[in-house]
Amino acid sequence: MANLASNFLGIRSPNPFWLASAPPTDKEYNVRRAFEAGWGGVVWKT
Repeated sequence: MANLASNFLGIRSPNPFWLASAPPTDKEYNVRRAFEAGWGGVVWKT
């Protein structure tokens, strides 16, 4: 399998696929589920 790891401005990610700030990232348990499902990162609303 290809290595999709990325490094952007010092932020390392296992892959470039991130969830945007939206209901799937509004609670901590949803973020944990996203990482367990293989997403590379999430953007939380600030």
